[in-house]
Amino acid sequence: LVVAVTGHRPHRLQQAQTERLAAQVRQLFDDLAALAPAIAVRSALAEGADRRLAELALERGCALQALLPFPREAYRADFATAASLHEFEQ
Repeated sequence: LVVAVTGHRPHRLQQAQTERLAAQVRQLFDDLAALAPAIAVRSALAEGADRRLAELALERGCALQALLPFPREAYRADFATAASLHEFEQ
């Protein structure tokens, strides 16, 4: 089963929204695990929701497939801070 994700950057999400989203995604992965033996998540790994859902997928043992909207080097230039770039690389 493949789940694709896209979402908002962090400055558009409030902490309460992020926490609620994480709980809902954990429940979704639990529900999907009952239906499919393997789950892959596709994400562009943009800052914010894309990365958070990718982290949650990895916590659940899902495969992560990064679908970048630009060539890797061009995409890397989009991240404003060294911390964000490091997180993307991880």
